[in-house]
Amino acid sequence: MIFFFEGSFLSGQDMRGLRITFLKDIYTEDYLKTMDLSERQIKAILYIKQYGKKTNTAYQTLNGTSHRTAARDLQELVERLFTERKGTTGKGTFYVLRLWPGNK
Repeated sequence: MIFFFEGSFLSGQDMRGLRITFLKDIYTEDYLKTMDLSERQIKAILYIKQYGKKTNTAYQTLNGTSHRTAARDLQELVERLFTERKGTTGKGTFYVLRLWPGNK
């Protein structure tokens, strides 16, 4: 399960320590279904949540799609700020979840 958090060190007059706020896991299947994503994209996000990353080839295998469809679906997830693309173009490229969707 993924928990998002934000924290800051307190300084100056207030030296009580570190404050951490835990936020709930938003990458649930029920939540993703409300976000106007395809079933393929939901499966991809849940896969990345469980395994940490996904490649275009793994997307094709999981969803039974062509390279072109996988690339389009994955690019849409990047544009909608659910995932980030890492690595260079080609075999080195993979996708990971954004820690907080909508924030760059």
